[in-house]
Amino acid sequence: MAIYNQNRILELDAMRGIAAISVVLFHFTMGNSFAFRQGGTGVDLFFIISGFVISLTLAKTNSWNDFAVNRLSRLYPTYWVVVSFTAIISIFSGIAVTFPQYLANLTMFQSYFNIDDIDWPYWTMMVEMIFYICMIILFTTKTLQHIEFLGLAFVALLIPVHSTYILTNYPGYHRALISWFPMVVYFPLFFSGIIFYRIKFMKPTVFRYVLIGLCFVVQFWMFRDGFRRTFTLTRLEYLIMLSIWYSLFLLYVNNKLGFLINRLTIFLGAISFSLYLVHQFIGLHILLPFLKLTLKLNNYVSITISLSIVILLAYIIQILIEKPSMNFIRKKYTLFKQNK
Repeated sequence: MAIYNQNRILELDAMRGIAAISVVLFHFTMGNSFAFRQGGTGVDLFFIISGFVISLTLAKTNSWNDFAVNRLSRLYPTYWVVVSFTAIISIFSGIAVTFPQYLANLTMFQSYFNIDDIDWPYWTMMVEMIFYICMIILFTTKTLQHIEFLGLAFVALLIPVHSTYILTNYPGYHRALISWFPMVVYFPLFFSGIIFYRIKFMKPTVFRYVLIGLCFVVQFWMFRDGFRRTFTLTRLEYLIMLSIWYSLFLLYVNNKLGFLINRLTIFLGAISFSLYLVHQFIGLHILLPFLKLTLKLNNYVSITISLSIVILLAYIIQILIEKPSMNFIRKKYTLFKQNK
């Protein structure tokens, strides 16, 4: 049986915690001899988790409004606070952040305005939002029941779209596709999460496990298109990390991931969203340079102190902003529905 605590699945929280700390360590150790280059693939694990969680949410949802409030209350208040905080710190640090750039970043869709992210981790938010929109469309059109076959068709379509022929003869079209619909590079991960959900809470079938295998193969095959990771990983390293993330989920859906649950992973899972959003600029541009260059501390000490500070900051954001705002918005929405 899955382990629950106040309606939370602790295995998922533990995996969130591992994904978050992997990304943080990847960024904090860049350029060092002991760099954790593989940690950037923690984003892949986040996307698999997202596919699973969105399926779980939609199974309990009666309307697209409910789903929208559930997701937006979870993401936007914390995101707005972190973007505002980062913009202010950037300006005080001498890094130019224009007001239009700030406003565009608040939408999570700044790339569509051809505006840079204020902080690099924000790129994943647009990918997530595109996935949510696609799922809402399937939900409202009552085609979600066919998601396995629709997903299979889309994954199959990715093979010619990302083929050497297209990359060689139509590179401009390929770049445009990734730029305007970046989820295509990561769709097998989201789709894997959806299928893992169905294996876990519906029925494990050979077809569903075949879909998982296909997603794994296609995601690995598209390694060259995940441009944010190809700068740091070899294909073999990516294969190993992808195998680890998929193995965790295979263990989870077969009720064998309880060993991953402990106070540390659950804590990191609880603050994972805030930690992911806040860590890079504060850590790489403020804390680490100050500790290394000004205080002349060694790499290990600097990273340890920086990690402790961003974890504390993420915890504060989670306690003061993330949980209260989410509960407030959802409570107001429930009252609004009751009074209609």
